[in-house]
Amino acid sequence: MRHLLTSIADVWPPLLDLTFQFLGSQEARYRTGFYEDEINDALAAIRNIAG
Repeated sequence: MRHLLTSIADVWPPLLDLTFQFLGSQEARYRTGFYEDEINDALAAIRNIAG
């Protein structure tokens, strides 16, 4: 387990939105092995923990 700065976690959602907009959500699946909903859920969990 690693610590993640909330300032970094805050940048991910808008960057993911741009990625999904221009490359499609499958691009994240190909590169990470996770689906869009799984990524968004993980980011939401980070925000809830840090919040």
